[in-house]
Amino acid sequence: MIYSTAPGDGVGISVAVGDLDGDGIDDLLADAPLENTGDLTYFGLCSGDVAGLSVAAADLNGDRRKNLALGALQADRRDDSSPDAGEFYVILQQ
Repeated sequence: MIYSTAPGDGVGISVAVGDLDGDGIDDLLADAPLENTGDLTYFGLCSGDVAGLSVAAADLNGDRRKNLALGALQADRRDDSSPDAGEFYVILQQ
């Protein structure tokens, strides 16, 4: 069982499974897009991006290893030119 650290974090709104560390065993990905206590490892570029509202594990670059994909619903672009337009982050496995 996976529990949130605080009420309202939204843990598990989106979940995915994939071998992200290359050990041959699938890893569980669970988001907490509304978390605001600083307990998570990954954040969007700015506070309030809602990074992790969607998560996925897939081979996105053809190297036969799973990569992590995160959606950030309310991200504003790096230059803040598009308020709440959203962003999509891809983290490649090394």
